Amino acid sequence: MGALKPISRIDKRMDDLFITIDKSNRICLNANLQKELALKGGNDELYLFYDEAERRLGISKSCPDKSVVPFTFDTRGYCSQAKSFLTWCGIATSRWSL
Repeated sequence: MGALKPISRIDKRMDDLFITIDKSNRICLNANLQKELALKGGNDELYLFYDEAERRLGISKSCPDKSVVPFTFDTRGYCSQAKSFLTWCGIATSRWSL
């Protein structure tokens, strides 16, 4: 088989919590993360956080700063309002970006 390694459709990795960013600059939450956050499945409001030192994203249902406006996630767990957030964080979705 050379360098190719078979990957099972059912795997321990599938149980993890994921935030994904697609090439349309949408943030997507996997089903397990949606369950963990107890999302209702439509227009859920969540707060996004960014750790500049470690370049990590965070997400929460609450925020200590009452002036912060939350992002809205649809029934699929997508947020299409995140383009400016991703730009501010310096996260590029183009495969040609550095």
